[in-house]
Amino acid sequence: VVELFSSQACPSCPAADAVVSSMAQADAALLPLDLHVTYFDRAGWKDAYSLSAASQRQRRYVSQLGTAGVYTPQVVVSGRHEAVGYDARAVRAAVAQAREDAGRAVPLDLVRDAGGLRLTAGAGPGQGTLWLVGFDSPGGRRSGVNTVRMLQAVGEWHGAPVSLAVAPPRGERAALLLQDDRGAILAAAVLN
Repeated sequence: VVELFSSQACPSCPAADAVVSSMAQADAALLPLDLHVTYFDRAGWKDAYSLSAASQRQRRYVSQLGTAGVYTPQVVVSGRHEAVGYDARAVRAAVAQAREDAGRAVPLDLVRDAGGLRLTAGAGPGQGTLWLVGFDSPGGRRSGVNTVRMLQAVGEWHGAPVSLAVAPPRGERAALLLQDDRGAILAAAVLN
């Protein structure tokens, strides 16, 4: 999972969009997510895609990753490694490091079920939070990265299998993330 923290007001963000988009096109295993922060929303202007949940998520990463503070464009890979989003070499290195660090993934599934979604996490070591992500695929907007429209914690996982029924998120598509308390993303699934 490659999370790009950005804003429509950030002059360096289009370059970061291009870096992350290019990497995702070359590697179908990557899930790129563009999370627009709210701290540029002021003086009567608001980013059309900004979410307070994105700003809160980025602030949590500051303490978990030991960074100096929030900034755009910041990339966080698998909740473990961060880089300046327009630095292609640093982003590639963060992805490579996350792959080296990855343990055995917890099985996740996300399917349509009776007008909603069914989320399933299998057994595995550890515990974490299940996050439902609604996003729009790249299209007519300037971004070449999936723009997050909703990010919501929907349940807890404590190593035993769990299954939940939830309403579909806002956005064209949906993903499910399993993230531990230290910020590491243990698994991800996308609704096809």
